[in-house]
Amino acid sequence: PKAIGDFLRYAYFHWRRPAPSYVLLMGPIPAYHFNSFKFGFASTDNLLVCVNGDDPYPDMFIGRIPARTPLEVEEITDKIIRGEGRMNPGDWRRRLVFVAAPGWFESSSERLISDFIPSCYEIKRIYTDKRSPFYGTSSDLIEAINKGCALVHFTGHGGGRIWSDERVLSMEHLPKLQNKTTLPFVVSFTCFTAMSGGLGEKLLMHPDGGAIGVLGSTGLGWVKGNYLLEQGLFRALFEHSFRRLGPTVVAAKFLMPNYMLIYDILNLYNLLGDPFSEVPLPEGKIELRIVPSGESIEVIGRAYPPIDGMGELAFIGRDGPLREVRISSEDGTFRSELNGLPSGTDLSITAYLRNESVDAVGSIRFRLPGEDEVDLSVSPSSIKLVEDQGEMFLSVKVDNLGGRSSGEFEVRVYIGQEIRTTLISAVKPHQSVITLIKLPRISDETRVVVVIDPQDRIKEANEGNNRAERILTPFSSTITPGSGGKVQSPDGEVTCEFPPGSLHEPILVSIVEKPADSLNSSQISIHPLTKAYEIRSDPPLPRTNFRISFKTDVKDGIGVYRWQEPPGMWVRALKEGVEGEVGEFGIYALCRSEDKVPPRISLNVVDRQLEIDGTYCSENPTISALITDENSIQGAEIYLDGSPVPPESYVFSRMERRPWEASLTWVPDLVEGEHRVRITAYDTSLNRSEATVKLIVGGELTIKAIANHPNPFSHETWIAYLLTKEGDRAEIRIYSTSGRLIRKLKYLPAKAGYNEVKWDGRDEEGSTASNGVYFYKVMVFSGGRRIARTGKMIVWRGR
Repeated sequence: PKAIGDFLRYAYFHWRRPAPSYVLLMGPIPAYHFNSFKFGFASTDNLLVCVNGDDPYPDMFIGRIPARTPLEVEEITDKIIRGEGRMNPGDWRRRLVFVAAPGWFESSSERLISDFIPSCYEIKRIYTDKRSPFYGTSSDLIEAINKGCALVHFTGHGGGRIWSDERVLSMEHLPKLQNKTTLPFVVSFTCFTAMSGGLGEKLLMHPDGGAIGVLGSTGLGWVKGNYLLEQGLFRALFEHSFRRLGPTVVAAKFLMPNYMLIYDILNLYNLLGDPFSEVPLPEGKIELRIVPSGESIEVIGRAYPPIDGMGELAFIGRDGPLREVRISSEDGTFRSELNGLPSGTDLSITAYLRNESVDAVGSIRFRLPGEDEVDLSVSPSSIKLVEDQGEMFLSVKVDNLGGRSSGEFEVRVYIGQEIRTTLISAVKPHQSVITLIKLPRISDETRVVVVIDPQDRIKEANEGNNRAERILTPFSSTITPGSGGKVQSPDGEVTCEFPPGSLHEPILVSIVEKPADSLNSSQISIHPLTKAYEIRSDPPLPRTNFRISFKTDVKDGIGVYRWQEPPGMWVRALKEGVEGEVGEFGIYALCRSEDKVPPRISLNVVDRQLEIDGTYCSENPTISALITDENSIQGAEIYLDGSPVPPESYVFSRMERRPWEASLTWVPDLVEGEHRVRITAYDTSLNRSEATVKLIVGGELTIKAIANHPNPFSHETWIAYLLTKEGDRAEIRIYSTSGRLIRKLKYLPAKAGYNEVKWDGRDEEGSTASNGVYFYKVMVFSGGRRIARTGKMIVWRGR
């Protein structure tokens, strides 16, 4: 262990920046031991990464995978890759399971839920106190894990191989866990869970499910210390939105309050798992805004980052669920209504959105104000920047959603280091008031926060809608549908022109300058020039056509590029020149491209799990391509017999973490005859390349060719046969030169295209065949028909 610690310290201080961040211990690496309080020596990985200073706080993210054989390494690697590669979004990712023993443990569990868990998460409690309304057993826990959950939290009594309260989880239960595609992060606040050979290791290594990672103690658990670390953990997950196992555990240790045994707690609790793996909680957040109208409310949701996807919106009243509706979002925004609500109704509203790559959650509590209540409200959309004769003002619209007049209140504005205030005498029931507040001159995007009634002098139905913030961007212009308009960047280098009719509603368009080097791209041949420009719309619009032009004296080798996030790369927006029409808002820049090399395409055709190349196949082969380009791939197209294939028929996917790679997959429905498939790919500088393959869908079943390899052979050979069409089954019979049948290989594959079968060089009794010439007959059966073809091979093992 000391050698590993010395190596990590050297790497941290001497390797080229940035210093290494993630450390994975694989296999039975000896643990570092320290003298823990009362228990004596206990193992820890934490001290291996405490390399900068003498404190016990880790300087790198470390995890351990206790694989002991090559097979175990392969199995756990496949498990982690499967968990990472199939995000499998769904309700399970917002499901949390809390398991607790009676007494202090149950009450501390309830405090953690109350203090840290947002209401948008679904809580499943399994408490081992038989008097508890949430009493549950090991069967309930196994069912909850198999149903799918993102987090399993245990606090109670335990040993290395058991959560001992009611034996709620032990080694004997692990075979019952069948949650391969819904692997939770398990956090066990009890004794010895992470010890060598303990329950934590078995949960991680369980091939059919278990956990993506386990946080547990290698020694004694201390009730108060555990609770403080639990607080740090939930702050890391739900307040600071950490989502990788390693950073989450390190953040938990930094965020836990100080404690007399903190040295022990920091070292006892270790991560089992890959520190780069993700905690399967939703990464995105949904902001919900409520607009009441009489006995109805409209819910307006916006996801960050924007998600085009599907999801659910749940309305929960004081007495339980009221309604759940399906929602769909465009550019992260959705709307829904709920009618027939009497005034004074208290609601908890939760939202969940997902697509194939990302998901988001959000919640809000709201009371439908009554006729005798005041409810002052401000929202980001009611805050606007106004410029008049060189001076800047903030326009703030305050709504009173209630049925009683508000009386006088203060409006306070925080802008930079300054505070501006004004008074509003009153807002009448169900009406609005707009006030103007003079601002200092701003020349860059600036965060402004508006708080109404900051001293809470007015009793309201809802206090949560009294604060709003937004980023102010100067050099903006309101573009109207009828007349269109222009907006120019602060330095005058970029102009965007919107023709009449290009918009359906008035929008505020602004251009904000950004340092191009603030956008990190791995593209080695594309170089942004000086600045980038972000063109924004308010309200946000996903797409609209407008003309963009850059002022520049340099023309050769320069193009207009747009920043695409994810995966974080520049893509060419105009085929040529520095002026032309684009179709969406975003970040644009002039870039110099040295990229003249088109993408490389590795084309693959797989038919019934066999790889083929320009030969016979079934009607539904899988055609895939791996496309690589060191400057990233922008897109790809498929052509069948010269005609383009609709994009919705195939899947084109960029690797988010490897933007220089993309994959394309298509399963066509081919008719009988010869076909030519062409794939065209283009990179972010619009360099193009092509790859083609010829495929034949056979008519009548025939054996097109047979062969064996190697030939001659000493111990085994592969007999291959090419079929024009799929048969029911195949059989191979092997004869000596005298005609004696020595081996029959039955029930063999008979797929359209290429098939192969191994012969181990033995006869029916298992004896090795003698040196000499042998004949093999390949027979294929289809319906009541049989076809056959014969070949020759030589066995030669030397003298």
